Amino acid sequence: MRRIELIHPGVVCAWLAAVLLLTMCTLQPMLLVISVVAAAISVALWCGAAALGRSLRMLVPVAGAVIALNFLFNHRGMTELFRLFARPFTLQALTYGACMALMLTALVLWFQLWQRVLGPDRFLFLFGRAAPTTALLLTSVLRWIPLMQQRWRQMQLAQRALCPDCAVVNTNAGRYVPPSARRPGRLSQLRAILNRVSALAGWSLESSMQAADSMRARGYGQTRRRGSYRAYRFGAVDACCLALLVLCVAAAIPAVAVSLRSLHFYPVLRGDVLPLWMLIGPALLSVLPAAMEGACAWRR
Repeated sequence: MRRIELIHPGVVCAWLAAVLLLTMCTLQPMLLVISVVAAAISVALWCGAAALGRSLRMLVPVAGAVIALNFLFNHRGMTELFRLFARPFTLQALTYGACMALMLTALVLWFQLWQRVLGPDRFLFLFGRAAPTTALLLTSVLRWIPLMQQRWRQMQLAQRALCPDCAVVNTNAGRYVPPSARRPGRLSQLRAILNRVSALAGWSLESSMQAADSMRARGYGQTRRRGSYRAYRFGAVDACCLALLVLCVAAAIPAVAVSLRSLHFYPVLRGDVLPLWMLIGPALLSVLPAAMEGACAWRR
């Protein structure tokens, strides 16, 4: 069992909320690089290197598109790099797009980690009593995304098994093409995809109706005090972790405050370079659970 799974869900939720706020509050490149690196390490530690690789294969093109679009369509800034068709392309637009791409990458990785370390039972334990309907809705939405991907693969395999010869056969010169060498045409591929989309929509709506009827029959949200799948108690270890978290948040506040006050992209790029001692707080805040996990693994 992972060490983070033994910590109270409230402490884990507070840590994730702190690192998300740290990532969203500023566009300081040094803080964003720290957030991206810490998020990548945490995802690799708790979700696996394969999951991190799949996420990066999706995020790298998206980040490149964000940088390119902002550089092409945002012409603000005084430092002109070149002109094309009488349109200026500025250093400020390029830098702002790069910072936005870093923020987007960090946020996606942190939310991926959120889904892993705060499962449905832990999330419902935290918010099930205060807002049962909202908590159940958010938990169901997060559950439906991987479930729909799994059902899409199931239907794709079923279509291949039921109709392996659904292809456009090349009959030029009367030559027979074996089924293993046949390739489906564009129209056949589009028809198969539309069939899968229709079946997936019907399957998902039917499952959601069954889940709603099941939760209503069980009386979910009808009582003030409801139980949880697992009882989490706030102990001495959780208090120590919360105290460390508060100290790390207090140490990270000066770096965020200086970044918000001094960093400006337009019309001229200017900002203070953060000293090393200011970066220690955000770095410790971002890697705190990963460092605890590594220390416990090393002691074992």
